[in-house]
Amino acid sequence: MRTQRLYSQLVTALRSSCVRGSAAAAAAAVCTALRHASAEAVLAQQEHANVHVDSDDAPPAAHQEHVQEAGDKEPHQASLVSQLLPYVYGSSGVAGDAHLSLPIDHVALRRIKNIMNVKSKHDLAKALDNVHLLETPEDCTRYVNLTASYIRQQARMEEQAQSPSLATRQRAAYLQRQLRGVRLSGLEKSALLRKACTLVEERRVPLVVASRLLRFRWPGDLATVACGVRQSYVMDLIRSWATEALQQNELEPRDARALLNNCAFALKSAVRRHAKGQAAEPLSDISSFIGALVMRASQDAHSPAKAEGLIGLMWSVHLTGCPAPASFWDTMVQRVVSMNEALEGELASSADAAASEDGTPTSARAISTSPASSPSSAKVPRAGHFFSTLSTRQLYRFLTVLKLAKWDGNPTVLHRLADQTLRNVAFELEAANFDRHVSSDSECKRAVAAAAKPSIKPFSVMNAAEVHLGTAQQKPVRLPKSVVARRIRQVADLHPDEFLELLHLAGDLGVPFSISATRMVDELLIPLVPHLNAKQLIVLLQVVRHTRSQSSTLLQVVMDRLVERGAAGAYALPLAKAAVKAAAKAPAVFQSLRTDDFVELFTTTCEAQHTLVRAAEVAAMGDILYALSRRYEETSLQGQRIREVMNLLCAQVDRLVQLQVASSSIADRLLECTVLLRMRANKVQYPAVQELLASRAVAVDREERCREARQEWALKWAETLAAGAVEGAISSPRRESLKWEGLSEGNLPQVAKAALSVYGEFVYIFERMVTVKAVLTAKDFELFAFSIKKAGLYSILQGAQLFQQGHFEADVPYTTPASQAAAQGLSRTMPAWMEKTVTNAVLTKLSNSRISSSDTDDDFLKVLGHVHCDAAKVDAVIEMMARSPLRRLQRQRPVWLYIAELARRFGSEETKEAMSAYLKKALY
Repeated sequence: MRTQRLYSQLVTALRSSCVRGSAAAAAAAVCTALRHASAEAVLAQQEHANVHVDSDDAPPAAHQEHVQEAGDKEPHQASLVSQLLPYVYGSSGVAGDAHLSLPIDHVALRRIKNIMNVKSKHDLAKALDNVHLLETPEDCTRYVNLTASYIRQQARMEEQAQSPSLATRQRAAYLQRQLRGVRLSGLEKSALLRKACTLVEERRVPLVVASRLLRFRWPGDLATVACGVRQSYVMDLIRSWATEALQQNELEPRDARALLNNCAFALKSAVRRHAKGQAAEPLSDISSFIGALVMRASQDAHSPAKAEGLIGLMWSVHLTGCPAPASFWDTMVQRVVSMNEALEGELASSADAAASEDGTPTSARAISTSPASSPSSAKVPRAGHFFSTLSTRQLYRFLTVLKLAKWDGNPTVLHRLADQTLRNVAFELEAANFDRHVSSDSECKRAVAAAAKPSIKPFSVMNAAEVHLGTAQQKPVRLPKSVVARRIRQVADLHPDEFLELLHLAGDLGVPFSISATRMVDELLIPLVPHLNAKQLIVLLQVVRHTRSQSSTLLQVVMDRLVERGAAGAYALPLAKAAVKAAAKAPAVFQSLRTDDFVELFTTTCEAQHTLVRAAEVAAMGDILYALSRRYEETSLQGQRIREVMNLLCAQVDRLVQLQVASSSIADRLLECTVLLRMRANKVQYPAVQELLASRAVAVDREERCREARQEWALKWAETLAAGAVEGAISSPRRESLKWEGLSEGNLPQVAKAALSVYGEFVYIFERMVTVKAVLTAKDFELFAFSIKKAGLYSILQGAQLFQQGHFEADVPYTTPASQAAAQGLSRTMPAWMEKTVTNAVLTKLSNSRISSSDTDDDFLKVLGHVHCDAAKVDAVIEMMARSPLRRLQRQRPVWLYIAELARRFGSEETKEAMSAYLKKALY
């Protein structure tokens, strides 16, 4: 089958080139066909092995000169454990290290027999003794490599078990169940690491081999073993050894690059410990060590063949977490750019000559990479060498590390490199001609004839007006994920997520899509859409918006994909908003889309989520609804549906404005949409619009009165300062300003800023966790806990009450049966993690304050977060506590004891008696 395909490629290439009458073009076309055919053959063999491999398995900074370090394929865990057990239970010849004896327990003995695949104890003893003693450097190197492989496998399994993807966690759980009988025990792991540490201490293995123990994070059970075998201890041994090698000039640049790559994670851990104040050594020592390694590692990186090593060095420096000076990044950028431009003149002349002869550029004169530039250079012909000396993957990794390092140099350089990268992909796509595998012979001939006319022009100089809009009438053929991934690897040598990231980088740099990207969209992006998850779809829509793509087919496929996911899927609201924003960038494209099903999807999403999101998100819903309404008449079914949902949004914003948690500017956005939708005149059908108008007027009047009061106080204070200056009473330029305690009750806001901050944290976390179903980052959890710890008890209770009144109450006005049915699938209870965080913060505040009856009122009110307190405020605290959605906090007796003491000091007699009776009845 592959032979027939290769024959058809040759025939097509010769036919398309001979028609133009150019022998050079014919030869170039044959070379291109052969190169892509060989790449396709190799990729087909690796399809099932590599397509579904997570790109996070290997660190992005992995220096490709030492991939897999030993040159062998990573063994399976069962075979790896069987190779390590003889070192644990047999005498390995390491001085001062005793091996373990075989366990007497029959269960453990049966486990070891199963691992070694033997039946009797005699055969087991024979298999365990059949191991080379650790006497030669080769044997020691093999042992350290096996130990490093085991650490790598354990770290990857732990990472997959904690993955945000449900499928990845399920696969990791399945693998752990399958490998339950071939695990090493804690004592076996301890003995394993003691032997490896002894070899490193005695320096019986090369320095680079010893550093492989630090490449991945040690799992928890490996990091807590006894005898001082910790990752930080091994890192100290490696650092002292490497420092001596640098001083004696014994470290080769190649080994320095591999050493820095292997130690990147351990160095990052040291930097993190220093940031937390847990490290004794200063950060300058770590920076000096990294700088010395970098200087040594970059000494021989001058030719384009060493570009991969230089890019890997940049990645290693970034992954250490130690901030590098701007001069380092400027130097690295200058060297990589000079490498990329080394053969630019020759490449340009070859391209011009080919274009002048036959009108189509060929890859016959493309520069082939050296084997040291990539791990797959010996397996797959590298893609992307026509418009740049570096390959597409090298340019992608170079641009990505500069983005992560936040390099603020010349953006023109990055724009040019991104443009060259996209041109490489477009050229490889033209040469691959994937249409011949999915179309008939006649369609293939038409595609070849059409592809022979245009030439690959720079992405940045194309005029968007020349691009013809794609018709969205024919549904594209759905291809398997393996086929799409193989296409992307063939033309760009990237994984699908890396390819999307490359396009996102180009969009951020302002490189637009053009005629050259038409086939990229049709043959790569459109088939990839059905296989993307929610986050990848958001990235794709950002690419479409930033690159100003004019493909209506791509947007139609994305919208159909969103309709398939439904309103209950993760990121339903952000995806719908991103799709409409991307389509609105090109009005002609927007008008050519079929949006009936998408309008039904978005209105259903708004009905289900409009009461559980922030006020700004409700206003954004109104903007999207107005953008969709421009496609329909007011009397149409979709137009009426949009206006009904807009009425619901107005009712929700009206409630939030009355609670004083939404500003009048949010109401203005929705009211502008109602004017454009002609909803003001129909007061009977859309009553929420009139109510929002009234609430907005009250809010504006309240804001105006507060503004006038502040101006009046400022004028009085200025007059006081002037009078004091005249009388000579002011001796110091720093004077105290008026405090809020001196203001009247009518001029104070009903909701304090601290309570608004707590409310904002509640609604944001709830929106992300429950409504959007997003995966929160560690930073989100830290910020939420920090904000709660800063607030007082009164602000926490008031913020929770506002959150309950604004989002949890079921009696929402003008709610239709359809919206009630759509909202049934969303929870309206506080997540357990939020309640636990709030409860721990309040209990910690009470514990640290150590309140007693002898404390002063000022010290006692610090937990409450207020300076003054009276009987009305005590009653408000009790009422908010009794009706709070924080059920876990309600069950805490220390909190009620504090409220009882608060009532004893500031409450009325009735409140004191009620709290005393309540505490006597409570059993918790």
